[in-house]
Amino acid sequence: MSLLILLIACNGKAPDPATETGPDRVPDPPDDGWMAQVPDAAWAETTPAAHGGTSTHFDPELRDAVTAYADCGAELAACLETTQGDFAACMGSVPICQTDTPWTEGPCCPAACEDAFNEKVAAGMSAFDAYARTIVLEPDCFPGLDEEAAR
Repeated sequence: MSLLILLIACNGKAPDPATETGPDRVPDPPDDGWMAQVPDAAWAETTPAAHGGTSTHFDPELRDAVTAYADCGAELAACLETTQGDFAACMGSVPICQTDTPWTEGPCCPAACEDAFNEKVAAGMSAFDAYARTIVLEPDCFPGLDEEAAR
């Protein structure tokens, strides 16, 4: 997600998937309803580890710091697309989280992230660099990410 946001910013606007063509365009998967046929219990089943790796599972109901961070990134990406990459406008317009547990709220970004971004810009950093440093490279303004990474 973060890479997508940076790519959008670097190009000034996101490609329109409906009109994008060429050998690099990945076609949309067919919507044949296969996901609806998978029993709900199957989504929470653990996938066995292969070759000594970590086992994984998908929980569509999971709400934690990582999913909240992704929601914040999605809000910012949507804004960047509509503003042609105006980082300052987007950092100032996304919904601000009301608690220190953003995963218990709807999609939002912590006020601490907006504050950190504004401090970097006020110190002379470009809006792009301040955004990249605050949201992508060092998102320590987002509560809970460090704890999730340590798990």
